[in-house]
Amino acid sequence: GIRGGVIFSNKNIFKQAEVLSLRLNGGFEAQTIYYSPEDGSGSTGIFNTFEIGASGSIYFPRFIFLLRLERFDLKYTPTTMVTFGFNFQQRPYYDRNITNLAINYNWRQTKQIEHIVTPINFNYVNIFPTPVFDSIISAETNQQLKEQYSDHLTLGINYSFIFNNQNINTLSHFNYFRFNV
Repeated sequence: GIRGGVIFSNKNIFKQAEVLSLRLNGGFEAQTIYYSPEDGSGSTGIFNTFEIGASGSIYFPRFIFLLRLERFDLKYTPTTMVTFGFNFQQRPYYDRNITNLAINYNWRQTKQIEHIVTPINFNYVNIFPTPVFDSIISAETNQQLKEQYSDHLTLGINYSFIFNNQNINTLSHFNYFRFNV
């Protein structure tokens, strides 16, 4: 296949060291697929898969809250990251839209301990099957396979605790531990 992308970055978008990054990507792919002359399903084209997407992120070198946490900001060097994206995929048997949004808060308790809280983690997948593919999936008895090709919404809250005593200036053993909930 052929893929490409363009990235735009502004490293001081709001004049307080915020970083805006916008990405646009797309591609064409050739996949070997089953072609049925009886019902016309499938494709004989060279490129039978298409994808285009846009995503972005905004990095803030502080917490973005309704409340000001000035003492916390000075002590723990917190950051906020907002990420968002939309992707359209066209496959031989279905089209699909994928939308996501997340907000991450990150701070260092000590030089070796880091916390990441994601209070908003939103993902939505919207599937548009062809009539032939829809009849195949509807007749499927494997529920897990059926769910893979259905619309779904995922909302979540995540927390990560990271311990890392690596010293990049020395060649010594180190410990890295990450706990996710």
